Amino acid sequence: MTFLGEFAAIGAAVVWAVATWIYSQFSHQFSAMQLNIIKGVLASTMMLLVMPFIPMPAVELKSSYVLILGISGVIGIAIGDSAYFASLKRIGAGKTLLLESLAPPLSGVLALMFLGTALGFQSWLGVVITTVAVTAVVFQPNGNGNEKTSLSGIGFGLVASVCQATGVVISHFALVQGDLPPLLGAFIRLTIGVAVVACLVPLLEKSLTARWFSKGAL
Repeated sequence: MTFLGEFAAIGAAVVWAVATWIYSQFSHQFSAMQLNIIKGVLASTMMLLVMPFIPMPAVELKSSYVLILGISGVIGIAIGDSAYFASLKRIGAGKTLLLESLAPPLSGVLALMFLGTALGFQSWLGVVITTVAVTAVVFQPNGNGNEKTSLSGIGFGLVASVCQATGVVISHFALVQGDLPPLLGAFIRLTIGVAVVACLVPLLEKSLTARWFSKGAL
């Protein structure tokens, strides 16, 4: 199919937008890292349920590719998604999604720098327009104009965009060089990323267990 990649990207954007709205409904009940773990567990479970029904070619899963996907998962999932949820809690779904729209052009720039992927004039024009538009909207005051946008929320959103763009470029290298199925690659990086977050939560959030018990999450 000629535009399979483009349709997949649009579908991913729609799903991510809907998921962000859902996450925003629980953003004040759980911490950013807790939301990241919940999202990761649900997503990985759904992947496991779908995998048996999707034909996958026999591949040689080298440890080097698993390591690369793991690094991608730590950067994009553990750090990037946690920062994304932290931004969501501070500036809401609308502006967080706007900042998230910086990730694709950042991915293009990083791919140009590290993978040698060329960007055409239209691509560079899209990068400039997206960056200017996001900057203009994000820094607008909230509500009646008296409430300023949280700078920490914007900072977390930018960190999320950079980390997710970096993670995408790194995982792209592993998927292409290792000729790995996208679903398998996504499962590996997601599992490793969520595992890292789960290991860090007890260290960074000492009252995790008490809060989860109080909210009936366990």
